[in-house]
Amino acid sequence: MGEINYDLLEAEIAKNTDRSVIINVNIGTTVKGAVDDLDRILRILNRLRIPREKFYIHCDGALFAMMMPFVDHAPLVNFEKPIDSIAVSGHKMLGCPMPCG
Repeated sequence: MGEINYDLLEAEIAKNTDRSVIINVNIGTTVKGAVDDLDRILRILNRLRIPREKFYIHCDGALFAMMMPFVDHAPLVNFEKPIDSIAVSGHKMLGCPMPCG
C-alpha cells in the first residue's frame, strides 16, 4: 500500500523507450511507510532493454533509509546496485535539531 504502481511504470516506460528514464524510488513514504521494490524496478528496466546510460535512479530514503541497516529482511539498497543517488534525513532518525541529509 502506497508503493509505486509497477504495471503503470512499465507501461509508461514502454511507451517512451526513445527517452531517458528518471525514477524516484521511495524508501519509506512519510504517510504509509511504503518502500518501492528497487529490484522489481530494475527488472522492469532490464525487461524493456533500457541500457544503463539511459536511466537515472534516485532513492528517497528520508524516512526509512537510516533504519534499514538495523531491520531484519529489509530490502538491500546500496551503490552496488545501479542507483545514482540517495537522500536521507538525519533530523528524522538521528535527532539532529536542524535539517540535514
